[in-house]
Amino acid sequence: MTKTKKDIETLNYKIKTLEEQFKQLKEEDKIASTLNKLKEIEVYIGKLEGTISGYAISFNNTLNEYKTSIKDEVKTLSNVALETNIVNKVVNEAVDKLTTILKKHYQEKVIDNELLSQSLDDVINNLKEDLHLSVQSNLDLQTSIKPLGADEYTHMSFKKLLSCLKAGIIPMLVGPAGTGKSTAVEQVARALNLRFYTANRVQNAFELTGYTDAVGKYVSTQFYEAYKNGGIFFFDEVDASAPEALVTINTAISQGYMAFPGTNIPVPMHKDFKMVAAGNTYGNGASREYCGRNALDAATLDRFMIIEWDYDKGLEQKLINDTYLLNFCWGLRNVITNNRIHIIISTRGILATLKIVRIPENVFSVAEALKGNLFEGLNKDTVTKLIAGLDALDKANTTVHSSYLYSSNPYYIASKSLISTLK
Repeated sequence: MTKTKKDIETLNYKIKTLEEQFKQLKEEDKIASTLNKLKEIEVYIGKLEGTISGYAISFNNTLNEYKTSIKDEVKTLSNVALETNIVNKVVNEAVDKLTTILKKHYQEKVIDNELLSQSLDDVINNLKEDLHLSVQSNLDLQTSIKPLGADEYTHMSFKKLLSCLKAGIIPMLVGPAGTGKSTAVEQVARALNLRFYTANRVQNAFELTGYTDAVGKYVSTQFYEAYKNGGIFFFDEVDASAPEALVTINTAISQGYMAFPGTNIPVPMHKDFKMVAAGNTYGNGASREYCGRNALDAATLDRFMIIEWDYDKGLEQKLINDTYLLNFCWGLRNVITNNRIHIIISTRGILATLKIVRIPENVFSVAEALKGNLFEGLNKDTVTKLIAGLDALDKANTTVHSSYLYSSNPYYIASKSLISTLK
C-alpha cells in the first residue's frame, strides 16, 4: 500500500507531537525530582534551628572564653562595647559553621543535578543572611542592654550630653584626660536604650569603613555596626585622628548613606544612629599637655556642639571615699594651675591610686601608688615644686584646723618621701 504525501505529513506530525510530549514528560520528571530534593534540603535547614539555639544557650560560656582570649579589649572597653564585639564574633562563627554544614549537605544531595548546582551560591548567600539575623536575635536575648540605674553617679554635664543626643545634635566633649568622657557616653547609651560602639585615635579611613580580606570576606567595624544597625558611636580622641578619617565621618553623616567595602549598594544611615566626639583640645591644634593633637577643619567643627567636660568634684566625692586623697589631689590641681605646671591629676588616676592603696595584702606603699599613678615620669624638681606649692597653700590657710593642712595629710607625707628616690 503506497503512502501518500498527506499520510507521510500526518505521520511526521504525530512523531513530532510524541517527541514533544516525551520531552515535556522528561522535564516534568526533572522538575519533580528537583522539587523533591529541595524539599529534603528545606527539612534539613529546619533541623539547623536547633544548632542556632545551641549557640545562644552556650553564649555565656563563649563570653567567658573570649574575655580570656582578648584581654587587651577587656581592659579598654566598657562591658557593653565588649559584649557587642563578642556577639559579632560569635555570630560570624555560627554563620560560617552552619554554612559549611549546609554546603556539604547540599553538594552531597545535588552535585549531579545541574539545575540545583547552579543555584547553590544563591541558596548559600540567602541562608547566610537569614542565619545571621536568627543567631543575632537569639544572642541579643543574652546581651540585653542594662538600663541606666537611678542610683548611678553621672557627671555634672551629663544632662547636656543627653539633651544634645535627644535633639539630634552631635556633641563634642572637650576636657582633660581622665574626666570620665567615655564612661558618660556609655551611660548615655544605656539611658537611651542603645548599643555603645567606640573607636579612638583613628589613623586610616578603613578603621571606620572596614575592609575586604584576602578571601573576599568583609571585616566589619564598630562604626559600620552602629551606622547600619543603630547605636551610639563614640569617636574618642577625634583631635588626634587623621584628616581622612574625619572626612569619612563628615561624608557619612551629611549624605545619610555610606558606601562600605563588600557592599553593592550604599548602606543607609540607621534612624537610631547617634554620634558623640571627644577630645582634649578645642580643635585648634597641639598644646603643651597634648602635643599629638591636630587642628580640625571648619567643616568638622561646624558639625559639633562643644560641651566643656572638666573634672567634677561632686562626682569624685561620690566615687572616691577617701577625703585625704581627694583634698591632696585637689590641692595638687591648684598648684598646677597657679604655677602652670604641665601635668594631669585625673579622676581616673585618683581612682587607680585608691584601688592600689586599698589592696588587702598591702603590696604597694602609698608612695609607690602615687608614683605609679599620679607622679609617673616626673623628676625630682617637679615633685619638689608641687610639695612647695602645697606648703604655700598651708601658709595661706592659717585659719583652718591643723588636721586639714596638707602637711598633716598622709598622701602629702608619702609624696615628700618620694623626693629622695627621684632623679
